[in-house]
Amino acid sequence: MAAPVPGMLALAVLQGFIRPDVIIALHLGVLLVCLKGAGGGFALRRGTQAATSVAAILIAGGIQYYLMHVVYPHAGYGTTPVFQLLLNATHPLRWIPFALFVLPWLWLMTTVVRGRGRVKAPDAALLAGSAIYVCLWLIVGSMDEVRIFLPYAMALAPLTSLCAMQRFIASPDTVG
Repeated sequence: MAAPVPGMLALAVLQGFIRPDVIIALHLGVLLVCLKGAGGGFALRRGTQAATSVAAILIAGGIQYYLMHVVYPHAGYGTTPVFQLLLNATHPLRWIPFALFVLPWLWLMTTVVRGRGRVKAPDAALLAGSAIYVCLWLIVGSMDEVRIFLPYAMALAPLTSLCAMQRFIASPDTVG
């Protein structure tokens, strides 16, 4: 039963060197779903999955800290501020690409929150992680750089398609 744990932690290590923000937000979403009590459907029991997610968050966060403060302590963003929320709010030209890119995500979130789309715990965790990630994106990322959200956009594409089919295509039970 515990075989997925080393695999998840190994993936957290690998992702920690590539995009630690993505894996941290994902495991925060998993942790939220587990703490909410809707942890059924994961490969592990809810408590084990929650503990694994905490470990994955600490691993990826630790790698990020190590890279920032030990390997590349003098790296910076030049004249660009780290916090972008004020710039995002006051530069309307940033809003257009952001709005066009997040419309499918907003539709999916609205559909699921209103109960029109049926999702299992792993999908709910992915959605929760993506919501956390959108918040991070708006605070420390330029909202017109939509490629920032691509890992979640790609991961959510099958769920978006499934919810669209559930919502817009009549099932055989409702026809006739």
